[in-house]
Amino acid sequence: MAARGSNPRELVIRKGTTPSSQQLPGEEIFDVVSLNNLEVSGFVELCNLSTKIVNLENLLQLILKQNGLTRLPSEIGALKSLKFLDVSSNKLDSLPAELYQLSALQTLILNNNKLRLASFPDVSQKECLLHLQYVDLAHNQIEELPGFLFQCSQLSELFMAGSLLKNVSDQIGNMSQLKTLDLSKNSISDFPRKLSNCSKLRSLLLMENPIADRRLLKLINQHGTTKPRTILDYVHSHGTGTLPVPTKSESKGKKKGKKTSAASKKVDDGHDDDDDDDVVVFGAKYCIKVVKPSDVLEVHSLQSARAVRQYIVCCVIKMVDLASPGNFKKFITIQTKLHDSVCRKRKLCTIATHDLSLVQLPLVYTAGAPEDIRLTPLGFNDAISVKEFVSFLEANKPAATRGGAKARNADKDKPSNQTAASLSKYLELINISENFAYLVDSADRVISLPPLTNCECSKITPSTTNVLVEVTSSRSLQACKAAVDSLAFEMLQAGFSCGVAEQSSFSHEIVLEQCRVIDDTGTLLVAYPSRPDLVYNNDDIEVKREL
Repeated sequence: MAARGSNPRELVIRKGTTPSSQQLPGEEIFDVVSLNNLEVSGFVELCNLSTKIVNLENLLQLILKQNGLTRLPSEIGALKSLKFLDVSSNKLDSLPAELYQLSALQTLILNNNKLRLASFPDVSQKECLLHLQYVDLAHNQIEELPGFLFQCSQLSELFMAGSLLKNVSDQIGNMSQLKTLDLSKNSISDFPRKLSNCSKLRSLLLMENPIADRRLLKLINQHGTTKPRTILDYVHSHGTGTLPVPTKSESKGKKKGKKTSAASKKVDDGHDDDDDDDVVVFGAKYCIKVVKPSDVLEVHSLQSARAVRQYIVCCVIKMVDLASPGNFKKFITIQTKLHDSVCRKRKLCTIATHDLSLVQLPLVYTAGAPEDIRLTPLGFNDAISVKEFVSFLEANKPAATRGGAKARNADKDKPSNQTAASLSKYLELINISENFAYLVDSADRVISLPPLTNCECSKITPSTTNVLVEVTSSRSLQACKAAVDSLAFEMLQAGFSCGVAEQSSFSHEIVLEQCRVIDDTGTLLVAYPSRPDLVYNNDDIEVKREL
């Protein structure tokens, strides 16, 4: 139990982190009325939450993940200041109607429970949860989108992967503020035309559904995380249901609007052309050239790693210019931006980049216990175990997440408090009691520990010219590919190429070398980039494939 001061603002109780936290906490924690943040996690024997939760009227954040909760008390509706509620990885099979009374709630996380559509009470009021922006209901048993979602006028991120969804209601067209929608790994065969009303979508994940329309399926696999507008345009023309008939003024406005691009016409023609993966664009400004891999550019993905973090995709971006003024800083900024957007703050996938000249190929993707893995994380001078590294990050969390105490770091051989604090926010993505997946080169050096850090031995510097890109995920292979697609696109636009031939018509050009990932028996798992990859809905980019 971690609480500080006579009137503590934060109380964190995680089973197993300290000897004193092995036992289930008593109800006295609900007498600490000054609390703003409360976390009780990892107690599978915790089946019911005390009704005394009503006492914590100042609570802003409540985290109850990885317990054994089967229900929430109706008294939870009294927490009028609550902004963040995480009850993921429990055994919830019903929810109280009072949940809708949390008028200040902005984030609701209920993934990995036993919720069904009937678990959600009917919405009696016209509007509820007016400030709700982020909802994660993934990996439940929900057959349809719950009705309360359509009342959340500010909802911008919705995750429902791995549920039992068979169809999507027309009402989804009313969710005009959506920027991220994840309906992957369900049983959806088609989508309503009104989905196209969600014009602010920046990430649309619909993969691993039994889509009946082959053309739509292809677009989903190619463009979901990078160009959702392409999918929305197609659904607008070929989806189910009807759209309102436009007024005369709207029709007139469309006639005066921009002409449909060649790429859009290609989407809307409804033909399934299997040869359209080779993109040749006349007048393109940029070029991505895909070349054959060398014999040693391989990653051996072992079963032990796939059991922890299943998917890995790699490639090499060659002849990169990071030495020109400002380029190296810009490169780091691009990675950070993609981690926050496409990678969903590393929750969906994690990007790692390495200096290929410092890595000895081939690579092995494996896993081990945290006390057995030794590495030299970025910013460190000496090797430490993963267990020690995680402890260091825990000790250097920002004051806001450590009950007001200052971070401790007096070791010159370790990175600054600021660096450690920035990494510590990803500790919620790992479990120190489980094995960790990591990437090791043929010299037996750990070069990457996703989702936390790269290592000093393969660190990118301004003098790096060939960048080994590695993306891993526990959720989606397509998400890994989309992240590399996005990285290549951003690097191309940023002008990181070392130069193009004098006779070339392109202003910038980058070269990608394909990398193969094979399993323990030598069977190919994935080769990236392949034909379905690097497809952009952008007339400025041409992709040349020399495979």
